[in-house]
Amino acid sequence: MLVASHHLSIPDKERITRLFFEEFGVPAFAIYDAGLLALYAAGVLTGLTVDIGYEKTGHRLRLSC
Repeated sequence: MLVASHHLSIPDKERITRLFFEEFGVPAFAIYDAGLLALYAAGVLTGLTVDIGYEKTGHRLRLSC
């Protein structure tokens, strides 16, 4: 399991996944959004997370119906 920022592009995610399968031979792999996991850790499914980094700042709004 890899926890990544939502700034990671789809081609980058594909490259990382290929690396883990081909170079490290892992049997399973998943990439999860850090903001979503932060909400799950807080025990909620709806919320706003703010990711403040060195070069980028982003936000995610997650609504659960």
